[in-house]
Amino acid sequence: MKYLELYELWCFLRLVRAGAEAFGVIDLDLRDLFVSDAAGGVTLATSAVTVSVGSGWKLCFQKQYTESSGLSLTTVAPIAAL
Repeated sequence: MKYLELYELWCFLRLVRAGAEAFGVIDLDLRDLFVSDAAGGVTLATSAVTVSVGSGWKLCFQKQYTESSGLSLTTVAPIAAL
């Protein structure tokens, strides 16, 4: 993992923490943040992660969206979206 990717993920985790504190969520569902393998290892997910931070709000990390502009389709992946 490159330093920039690690920093982006760290920023996302800080936003999740801030959102949980702002909405008073005590028990976050963080299952999408981790990926397990057959050997029993756990890896931190690095794309397309969604975490509910309370009051119906979700924070997304590198979720991809497809936008249509005329005849072409563009795929965008913002670092974080609320």
